[in-house]
Amino acid sequence: MPLQPPRRITSLRKLSNPKNQDKWPWKAKSPWKAKSPWKAKCPEKIGTPEETFEALCKQFSLSDPIKDCILKQGCKTLSDFRFMVHDESEVKTVFIDPLRDLEGPRLQTARLRHAWTACKALIDSQQVEKHPTGVYR
Repeated sequence: MPLQPPRRITSLRKLSNPKNQDKWPWKAKSPWKAKSPWKAKCPEKIGTPEETFEALCKQFSLSDPIKDCILKQGCKTLSDFRFMVHDESEVKTVFIDPLRDLEGPRLQTARLRHAWTACKALIDSQQVEKHPTGVYR
């Protein structure tokens, strides 16, 4: 059977009809209901700050000196960790540079950036769920 070209959509009005929503290339009815791909990878707050960051370090294979540095910086929640730095480039200067004798600093930096990105995605998705219109009151 020969390949056929994809079907052209002739009218967007047909697709805006609820009966035809199954023809959309995605099934989500609202973009705000889409879940973050990082949500499953980043642990929620688990009791004390030590337990929370222990779970984060275990999830992303971070070493104990990094967990201690995060706690010394004053982070109590994942939200504190997310807003401690502005972007990924600051993660190394705030959390890795103060540490001496860290094994595999480049690998630990990459893992910490991955953990920070996951926390950022989790917290941003929670803010969207609270305020889906983007209006904060």
